[in-house]
Amino acid sequence: RQVLHMRDDALERIDGGVPYTVTEVEYFTLEENEHVAKRIYGTMTTPNYTEDIGPDVLLTRDEDGLPYYNGTREINFTIIVPRILIDEKRAGPIIQYGHGLMGSQSEVRGGYLGEIANRYGYVLLAVDWTGMSSVDLTSIIFMIINGGSRFGIIPERCQQGFIEQMAAIETLQNNLAQDDELMVETDEGESISIVSSSPSYYYGNSQGGILGNAYFALSPHFTRGVFGVSGAPYSVLLPRSVDFDEYFMIFKTMYPDFMDISLWMGLMQTLWDPSEPTAYLDAISIDPLPNTPSKNVILQIAQGD
Repeated sequence: RQVLHMRDDALERIDGGVPYTVTEVEYFTLEENEHVAKRIYGTMTTPNYTEDIGPDVLLTRDEDGLPYYNGTREINFTIIVPRILIDEKRAGPIIQYGHGLMGSQSEVRGGYLGEIANRYGYVLLAVDWTGMSSVDLTSIIFMIINGGSRFGIIPERCQQGFIEQMAAIETLQNNLAQDDELMVETDEGESISIVSSSPSYYYGNSQGGILGNAYFALSPHFTRGVFGVSGAPYSVLLPRSVDFDEYFMIFKTMYPDFMDISLWMGLMQTLWDPSEPTAYLDAISIDPLPNTPSKNVILQIAQGD
């Protein structure tokens, strides 16, 4: 209920896109990068529903426990433009990419993503997963050390992250698509955008497939997506993840009995449910959320995962 309330309020505010600024453009010759023509970096002004802008914050809540709008916040974005769209002077659909555990949008610069984008003519878009990105790392470690009473900073910031992801793709589908850096002149002398506003797709790996699962179910912008090595719930996933080993070293220092850690994780899962796949699996295709289309996904599961 709280996430839908926040989503619907935010979609009204970001209708047609939010203000943005392009801060840097990297251009590549064919010799430098055979797949990518340019990388575009910038900032967007998105709705904010947390107490403050920093990482160690919770959602704002009214007397009914529902998040309320608390001004705006700036987020960074990265866009990858494949060479094929520039060379062929045509538009391509958007793929929004979700990064891995405690990572950042910089993952979208990975060579294999540029190769896929160039082979099939996609424009890649990425922003950080607010709540579980590199920016949140220090506050999460201190939260664990201090006993976990503020565990809510993870799932509630992730819910704010869903809003930022939606603002990013709606902006690229609309006003950002008309930016000079995303325009090309055809042989007939017509200036067109290389961004096709529809359809758009989602692709996330690891954490990007986990958080992406919930985001994908909530977002009205997609009907197809791919989740790489995802799963649910987090309380089951994390104890089995080699990427989480360093955090468990902290847990093991505080709680030598693994049963205590399991109990802690299980209790915290009740706070995590609104921002991870457990609460949204049926909503993807069986029972879509209000004003949200039914969707199809491909799951890429690792052997032995």
